[in-house]
Amino acid sequence: MLSQFVDNFFGYPQVLLPGCGCGRGWLGWGLVYLEGRLMGDVVRPTWDLAFRKILASEEYKDITAGFIGDFFGLRVGAEDIYIAEPYSIKTYQNQMGSPDLGARQWFYETSRDVTVAVRRPELKHADVADVGVGRTDVTVELQISRETYFAQRAFYYLADLYASHYREQSGSASQRYGTLGPVWSLNIVDFPLFGWGDAFHMFVFRDEVTGEVLRPQLVRFGFFELSGKESVKDREQWRRFLADRVVADDAPSYLKKAARIIEYANLSPEEREMDKLLQKGREMHDGQIDYAMNQGREQGIAQGVRDTRLAAARAAFRWGVPREGVMAITGLDAVVVDGLARELGLSAS
Repeated sequence: MLSQFVDNFFGYPQVLLPGCGCGRGWLGWGLVYLEGRLMGDVVRPTWDLAFRKILASEEYKDITAGFIGDFFGLRVGAEDIYIAEPYSIKTYQNQMGSPDLGARQWFYETSRDVTVAVRRPELKHADVADVGVGRTDVTVELQISRETYFAQRAFYYLADLYASHYREQSGSASQRYGTLGPVWSLNIVDFPLFGWGDAFHMFVFRDEVTGEVLRPQLVRFGFFELSGKESVKDREQWRRFLADRVVADDAPSYLKKAARIIEYANLSPEEREMDKLLQKGREMHDGQIDYAMNQGREQGIAQGVRDTRLAAARAAFRWGVPREGVMAITGLDAVVVDGLARELGLSAS
């Protein structure tokens, strides 16, 4: 009853208030619940820590497997998945506490990236941790703000991951080429990217004449626009969860679990503190980028205005407009106008 009351009163999911016998008891959970709600601590799936906890946790590989199946059509078990850099709160603590500014900057830029290796179904006995041996690499990146040349950068990362297997191996060239397994990429973006209206886009190599898909599919290059429309039910449920924290009653169990593990009351004290710190750091990082872009934009506009005035002054001189007239038309001072006159071989009069 308390759970229902809090849900109705605060508009917050009931899942945070388990009944008695849950360890803390309903009162303990309720206080954590109210603390999180009143302090404004609503954890979004697209935040750094939450995103990695959902898709890169060793103990929640069933969520990762469900995600891969829904977006790539590859149905695998948790035992078929190897996570390159598993989620760990200690990793966040070490990186955020690093005195190396470059390391912290790199961490901000890559903290929403997840790379996993998936054992191919036809090779059930292969060691999925071994590079290029019976595995497909799946990389997922979350991009919140629009970025110039984002598609180019995303494809560079995909190509670099594909080529990295060759670089990491020893032996002859032919042996190293054998380590180049498929790499599939999905970039989740919280802004319209293509302007086509659809949420999901997956690009593969096809024959321009016959339309046949290149086999094996060495590269799959995908995008998922959270602001778009999705007609496939499984992907739409992921879109609503990632964009709005909404999980339908008929959602698969792994998606419900994803929502549950990032609820405020289910985070450890270290995770709650780190989440706040990450958001502050992210805001500062993004603010610095916005400031730099605005400064560059303002400087660019100012330079453009000046270039236009200089061009107008040159044209005016060529048309025989006197010095005072050029200054009046362009707003340039006498020093600049006289310099232009000398540049054109004219008398500044």
